[in-house]
Amino acid sequence: MNSQTNNYKNWKSKDLESWLKTEPKLDDGFLYLPDEHTQYNDEVMHEWERPLMKADAEQLCSKGGSVLNIGYGMGIIDGYIRDFKPTKHTIIEIHPKIATMATDAGYKNVLVGDWLDVVKELDEQFDAIYFDTFCFDTRPDWGIFAAHHVDKLLKPGGIFSYFNRGAARKQGVAGLCETMGWQKQIKTVEYSSDGETIEQYDSIIWHKSTK
Repeated sequence: MNSQTNNYKNWKSKDLESWLKTEPKLDDGFLYLPDEHTQYNDEVMHEWERPLMKADAEQLCSKGGSVLNIGYGMGIIDGYIRDFKPTKHTIIEIHPKIATMATDAGYKNVLVGDWLDVVKELDEQFDAIYFDTFCFDTRPDWGIFAAHHVDKLLKPGGIFSYFNRGAARKQGVAGLCETMGWQKQIKTVEYSSDGETIEQYDSIIWHKSTK
């Protein structure tokens, strides 16, 4: 666990605060950041992620029960989660206008705010948790959540999953789950981000111990 993750309480993000005051851009293919944040390559979520998140949702919801998703974005994973009819479907979304999009799409339990603040107010545990946020100013959100919060929020025997690409790997989420003694399950699917090149994605879930 790196020092950035350990010192997470001291992290602030001017870029994040700026983004929350601006209008997110959404079209059929991408969710964009405002133009002033070009250092983040201007894209938060992509339509080509759909088959990846479908695989994630299939594994995440395999036992049923209640689900917490942190990061609504384009609503892709939440659409698949809803198809599995969870007993309760809770969403945390930091951008107020994106949270309104979730509410307009029919989701009833949308909590608005930085997940770091919102989870402190939660007094329940969930059968399944999915995590996929955007990191501003290199705040190690994925490592923070895995190291300090997921165990408290997930019921014994529950399932934890996340978008298993760059941020999750760089911040060592798998290693943190292994440290807790959780059991890994992987489903590999093919996808293409450019319509031509075929790549593979390892959809990963972690089974928390029942003890």
